[in-house]
Amino acid sequence: MKILGSILILASSILASYYYEKSYKFKIKRCEEIFDFISYIRAQIDYFSYPIDLIYQKYDKNTEEIRYLIENNDAKKMLIDKSTDKKISEFFSSIGKGFKKEQLSLCDYNLELLNKKIEALKREYPNKTKVFRAMSLFIGICMVILLV
Repeated sequence: MKILGSILILASSILASYYYEKSYKFKIKRCEEIFDFISYIRAQIDYFSYPIDLIYQKYDKNTEEIRYLIENNDAKKMLIDKSTDKKISEFFSSIGKGFKKEQLSLCDYNLELLNKKIEALKREYPNKTKVFRAMSLFIGICMVILLV
């Protein structure tokens, strides 16, 4: 019985590290999708001067996160981090209001912000996953030792 419990504890600690790694990869992917969407918006405003409603309709990659941003003008569901979510929310609430030059500079600012965030996440990814794997395995082993 103790062996079975030990195996289950170790398996759950390994699964926890796997879940953390997947969620971190998903966060990077989400940032890249938002970056691509803002790049698309910027290009449409710059070259064609389309209104924002038409830009939203023409965007062909309607993922769940992008659809949520379009419908609610709110990035709180993105869960990247609080400051980035706030900046993206401000961007989507103010896009389409103002002159072309202001909209382009707003797009450029948010693209730069997201690019820095993506680079930081990719740079931290290997270290954070190694640490979390080691911590979860260590905690699992400690719990097994305490049980046995």
